[in-house]
Amino acid sequence: PMNDEYLQVLVPIAADGKEPLGLMSLDHDIKDNVAQVRGTVQNRTDYAVSALVAVVEFQDTTSRFPQTLEVPIDPKELSPQQVGSFTANATLEQKVAGYLVKFRLADGPFLPHKDDRPTLGITVQ
Repeated sequence: PMNDEYLQVLVPIAADGKEPLGLMSLDHDIKDNVAQVRGTVQNRTDYAVSALVAVVEFQDTTSRFPQTLEVPIDPKELSPQQVGSFTANATLEQKVAGYLVKFRLADGPFLPHKDDRPTLGITVQ
């Protein structure tokens, strides 16, 4: 039977043993109750990854009307080290308070990702 343990076999592992995906960029345009989230993600593994989707969870200021969208990564198959992009558009019932981005295989498990966005000169100590 298909369960979470079985699905974890489908999660590829990067050569460094860490997250299979790297979030390369993330940007948004939010105005009142309308939001657009754009980003790019890199396949950090040595294997092609197919049918990857970004799962964007939008929250409103009341927390009563969240909205979750699954949008495909373009291109549909990411070769090793290749970068793909995604865009999610949502109109909520109330003002947008924030969003969360995760990645998963279509009809499969979530894949961990590493935040590989540039730090813009900020050094973490």
